[in-house]
Amino acid sequence: MNLETGRIQLTQNFRPYKAAKYIKSDDSFFQIAQVKELCVYPGDVNPRIRWEGMTPRPLEPRDLRRVGEHARADFATVIKEVKTNLKGTLSDKQPIYALSFHRIGQIDGQFVVEDAKGERLTLTDAGMSEEPASCHLLQLLPSHLFEGRTLVARFRHDLDTRRLQIKPLSIVTESNVVRLTL
Repeated sequence: MNLETGRIQLTQNFRPYKAAKYIKSDDSFFQIAQVKELCVYPGDVNPRIRWEGMTPRPLEPRDLRRVGEHARADFATVIKEVKTNLKGTLSDKQPIYALSFHRIGQIDGQFVVEDAKGERLTLTDAGMSEEPASCHLLQLLPSHLFEGRTLVARFRHDLDTRRLQIKPLSIVTESNVVRLTL
């Protein structure tokens, strides 16, 4: 997340399958990257970014508060935005958002996340085979993480049910980030 704008931006290194072992892939990075010049590629929700040099600094509580401030609290608005974005031919079909949620719970054995207005989104791992499953990890987390936090999630449109679902990626608290997937 760009802490100035609140936009979630992605660094991606596209590698041909046959040359994958010769081209470096980036490791996960859990610090703040301070960059002099940021190149932003055209894109709507999660534009691709690149930079040449950066200075890393440790993550601080004020950074995590900033993430929470940028998180989207109104799920209905986010759902409308995602549906509009999915209509674009070249748009990302699985955008990532930071959602400020009221609580996470289970309904009929299925995890759901709810905003303060009662709007709910179903959490799922279905249709995202390129990432490891993360929903089963929610059962292992302490219950205090399930109320009043920020959830970073990847949206997915289930064509069979015609509903938007989300895959939980991380839960952001005031002191740390609980990572649920790669």
